[in-house]
Amino acid sequence: MVILMLAMHLAGALGRAILPDLTIPDQVISTLMITVLLPFAAGILLASSMAAIMSTINSQLLQSSATIIKDLHLNIAPEEIKKEKKLT
Repeated sequence: MVILMLAMHLAGALGRAILPDLTIPDQVISTLMITVLLPFAAGILLASSMAAIMSTINSQLLQSSATIIKDLHLNIAPEEIKKEKKLT
Protein backbone atom coordinates (compact mmCIF):
# COMPACT_ATOMS: atom_id res chain seq x y z
CA MET A 1 0.00 0.00 0.00
CA VAL A 2 2.87 2.35 0.81
CA ILE A 3 4.47 1.61 -2.55
CA LEU A 4 1.20 2.44 -4.31
CA MET A 5 0.94 5.76 -2.47
CA LEU A 6 4.55 6.61 -3.35
CA ALA A 7 3.92 5.71 -6.98
CA MET A 8 0.82 7.94 -7.06
CA HIS A 9 2.76 10.88 -5.64
CA LEU A 10 5.65 10.39 -8.04
CA ALA A 11 3.25 10.03 -10.97
CA GLY A 12 1.62 13.31 -10.04
CA ALA A 13 4.92 15.09 -9.64
CA LEU A 14 6.63 13.65 -12.70
CA GLY A 15 3.58 13.36 -14.93
CA ARG A 16 4.45 16.59 -16.71
CA ALA A 17 7.61 15.00 -18.08
CA ILE A 18 5.72 12.01 -19.49
CA LEU A 19 2.70 13.99 -20.74
CA PRO A 20 4.05 17.41 -21.77
CA ASP A 21 1.02 18.34 -23.92
CA LEU A 22 -1.49 17.94 -21.06
CA THR A 23 -3.42 21.21 -20.67
CA ILE A 24 -5.34 20.46 -17.44
CA PRO A 25 -2.98 19.55 -14.57
CA ASP A 26 -5.77 17.91 -12.54
CA GLN A 27 -6.01 15.13 -15.10
CA VAL A 28 -2.40 13.97 -14.79
CA ILE A 29 -3.07 10.81 -12.76
CA SER A 30 -6.06 9.54 -14.74
CA THR A 31 -4.50 10.29 -18.14
CA LEU A 32 -1.21 8.71 -17.09
CA MET A 33 -2.98 5.56 -15.89
CA ILE A 34 -4.99 5.21 -19.08
CA THR A 35 -1.94 5.87 -21.26
CA VAL A 36 0.64 3.69 -19.51
CA LEU A 37 -1.26 0.81 -17.88
CA LEU A 38 -3.40 -1.99 -19.22
CA PRO A 39 -7.11 -1.15 -19.18
CA PHE A 40 -7.83 -3.69 -16.42
CA ALA A 41 -5.06 -2.35 -14.15
CA ALA A 42 -6.05 1.25 -14.88
CA GLY A 43 -9.66 0.47 -13.94
CA ILE A 44 -8.63 -1.11 -10.64
CA LEU A 45 -6.37 1.81 -9.72
CA LEU A 46 -8.97 4.41 -10.65
CA ALA A 47 -11.61 2.52 -8.65
CA SER A 48 -9.29 2.32 -5.64
CA SER A 49 -8.66 6.06 -5.67
CA MET A 50 -12.42 6.70 -5.91
CA ALA A 51 -12.97 4.35 -2.96
CA ALA A 52 -10.45 6.30 -0.90
CA ILE A 53 -12.16 9.58 -1.80
CA MET A 54 -15.59 8.19 -0.91
CA SER A 55 -14.29 6.85 2.42
CA THR A 56 -12.82 10.21 3.35
CA ILE A 57 -16.00 12.07 2.44
CA ASN A 58 -18.07 9.56 4.39
CA SER A 59 -16.06 10.03 7.59
CA GLN A 60 -16.09 13.82 7.23
CA LEU A 61 -19.87 13.87 6.74
CA LEU A 62 -20.37 11.59 9.73
CA GLN A 63 -18.22 13.78 11.96
CA SER A 64 -19.79 17.04 10.79
CA SER A 65 -23.34 15.73 11.23
CA ALA A 66 -22.54 14.51 14.75
CA THR A 67 -21.02 17.87 15.64
CA ILE A 68 -23.97 19.84 14.23
CA ILE A 69 -26.54 17.67 16.00
CA LYS A 70 -24.66 17.85 19.28
CA ASP A 71 -24.38 21.64 19.04
CA LEU A 72 -28.06 22.03 18.15
CA HIS A 73 -29.15 19.70 20.93
CA LEU A 74 -27.08 21.53 23.53
CA ASN A 75 -28.40 24.92 22.39
CA ILE A 76 -32.00 23.73 22.64
CA ALA A 77 -31.57 21.89 25.95
CA PRO A 78 -28.51 23.29 27.80
CA GLU A 79 -29.34 21.36 30.97
CA GLU A 80 -28.51 18.13 29.14
CA ILE A 81 -24.78 18.90 29.33
CA LYS A 82 -24.80 17.66 32.93
CA LYS A 83 -26.09 14.25 31.81
CA GLU A 84 -22.93 12.95 30.16
CA LYS A 85 -24.19 9.38 29.63
CA LYS A 86 -27.32 10.54 27.85
CA LEU A 87 -25.37 13.02 25.75
CA THR A 88 -23.00 10.38 24.36
